[in-house]
Amino acid sequence: LRLVEVDGKVGSLAKVVFDPDEGTDMYDVKKAAKSEFASKLGVFDAADLVVEEGKEGEALSEDVDVGTLQQGKTTADPLYVIAPKPVTIKLVSEADDKDEEDVVRTIAVTSQAHLKELMGGPGGRGLFTLRNPTTLVSELGRLEEGETYYVDHPMLEARRGDRALRQKEDKAVEDEVTKCVIQKAGERHSGLMVRYALRNVYRQDSLDRMQEWDGVVANGNVLFLLEVKHGIEAKHVELVKKKKRDFDNAHNKGQLPDFKDFDTVFVAVGGTDFSPDLQDECVREGFLVISPSGGRYSMRWNNVTSCQS
Repeated sequence: LRLVEVDGKVGSLAKVVFDPDEGTDMYDVKKAAKSEFASKLGVFDAADLVVEEGKEGEALSEDVDVGTLQQGKTTADPLYVIAPKPVTIKLVSEADDKDEEDVVRTIAVTSQAHLKELMGGPGGRGLFTLRNPTTLVSELGRLEEGETYYVDHPMLEARRGDRALRQKEDKAVEDEVTKCVIQKAGERHSGLMVRYALRNVYRQDSLDRMQEWDGVVANGNVLFLLEVKHGIEAKHVELVKKKKRDFDNAHNKGQLPDFKDFDTVFVAVGGTDFSPDLQDECVREGFLVISPSGGRYSMRWNNVTSCQS
């Protein structure tokens, strides 16, 4: 075998086959090409390669005997072994918790075997996009350049189901906590209303979301930022601490135009399964605490509850 460059075929390699043994078929040619040019074809399976008659020739089936062909015996009339062009996609690894960021990797998929590996190995049914979640892609030739894909695998279904259940539970608690804040905080700050548009926080002149809150309640100059979970864990409290620091820093610098009219900002943490120790830690951090009390929710005030710009 000798390598011959192919003009105008991105991701393709041409091979010239000389004096093949009797009975050599196209699959033998592919394996020989892969072995000879391992540095270029090592990422491909032999089955991913295609043998063609000439530059514009037709693909040959694997059982064609090379000895019966005119091509492949001279450099002027070679056979061409074509390697598929890698398809670059974005593959999402979903986080277990909705408050954690999904991991998005940019990957050049080089072969069918590589795609199978990305699908999660045995049992993997394919990749799908959010805009077309019912259509599964399991063949390299059907991947779209630059598209974002998720993995469809039975093992992930249970995890997604658990995540969806937690989100449903959290949403129910969010509604109750929001009602409690409006009622209890409304005794001190009249005119409080839910402000859905402020749940996503953006810095000035930036299209990237800085942070998201589970709820926002406000009147003309007082703002309540709500972090709500069915079960509050230590990692959630640490997350709220960071979000509060980031919010305070940007707010005090005038980088949050949507929040410029608010003189006082309260941060409230609410949940159903909320241990006394974590509640006390939240109070020490200056957060309001909302938790069940006698079949309803109550709000715990403290002496250091707000941050003022």
